[in-house]
This record gives sequence, structure tokens and C-alpha cells, in this order.
Amino acid sequence: MKDFTVSRIFFLFCQVKGLCGNYNGDTRDDFQTPAGGGLTESSPIVFADAWKLKPSCPKPKPVTDYCASRPHRREWASTVCGSMKRYPFSLCESEVSAGPYVQRCERDACACDSGDDCRCACAALAAYAHACSQRGVTYRWRTQELCR
Repeated sequence: MKDFTVSRIFFLFCQVKGLCGNYNGDTRDDFQTPAGGGLTESSPIVFADAWKLKPSCPKPKPVTDYCASRPHRREWASTVCGSMKRYPFSLCESEVSAGPYVQRCERDACACDSGDDCRCACAALAAYAHACSQRGVTYRWRTQELCR
């Protein structure tokens, strides 16, 4: 899994567009294609393909549903990632919706099957905690049982 961080600069608020969204604070409209018009694409594959700069670039690969192909991982992923809906993560729900983070966490946790299972889920939990801290909501969430 590759990690990267995109720093947001306030003066660019609502002034950008592309694969990282439009930086308007509303994740529901981040899948806008270059055609614009306020319409959002429902398919990540079609969305990504719309932003390629050269026609010769290969098409994006379909996203694999690892929870479907590894059902033995689904319950564990749901339990660990569901932590974002409980205290202390719930302190942030009014600022940053946990739903999209939980979905991404479950997808990543199901995909991570290399012996270091917690690493993928913990990275997703940390991403949500980071988004919360960017909105001024901080809390201690690492415990002996969770991502220590």
C-alpha cells in the first residue's frame, strides 16, 4: 500500500479540481470529471479515466473487492474498522463523517493479508484521527488492544 499526503492550503479552498477532489469540504462531490457541470461520477474507474492527460495512458484497473474474495477477513475488518463509530473516535463525527473512512478501512483491512494485518487497519484509523485533528478534534485512541 502506498501512502501519500496532500497538504491543503486555505487560499485554494474551492479553487482546485482533479483526482484529489475539489477541496470544498464536501466529499460527496469530489468525483467531478473535467467536463464539470456539477455532475459527479459514481464509478472510481470512470472518474480516474476521465482525468488522464494522454489517451495512451492505460485504463485504471478495476478495484478488487477483497472482502468478497476473502470472507474470513470481513468480520475482523468490520470489528476493527467499526472502532471509528465508537468512543473516542465518535467525538469527531460531527466534524468528519466516519462512514467513508470505515468503508475504506474495511476494504484495506480485507486486502491486507500478509501477516501484519493490523498495519493496514491502523493506518486507516490514523487517517481518520488525522482528518479529525485537522478540524480541531483531537483524542487519544491508541490502546494496548488497538494499534499500539
